[in-house]
Amino acid sequence: MAILTISREFGSGGREIGQAVAKILNFHQLKYKQGKEIQKQKARQKKQEIKGIRLSLRISQHDQDMRLEQAVKFLKEGNKLRIELPLRGRENQHQDIARSIMESFIEQLKTRHSLSIEQPLQRQGGKLSLICLPR
Repeated sequence: MAILTISREFGSGGREIGQAVAKILNFHQLKYKQGKEIQKQKARQKKQEIKGIRLSLRISQHDQDMRLEQAVKFLKEGNKLRIELPLRGRENQHQDIARSIMESFIEQLKTRHSLSIEQPLQRQGGKLSLICLPR
């Protein structure tokens, strides 16, 4: 019977009571061991976080360099990276400038770290964004 093989596999006592009835004697121990196995499997998996970098249309060169260093750090850790440039009010009229800032940031990032783009540069609501990940 399947119950008897499961109980032998986990080392808990199983006993056949009747022809079609089997019982696991130590059910709580069985559930505990199954839970521990699931926890071990979850511990082996590494969750990949999406880290974010937010640029601005009026960003200074120093601030851009700092964000670039932070982005390289995130990619070296193996995390995905979302780069955003929100546009507010009249900034929406200058999408070409925003796109050029994003493209130059990506080019600078590519020279410092190898990456691949998962989601290309696109407009989502009031911001430009893209998602990249390390190779």
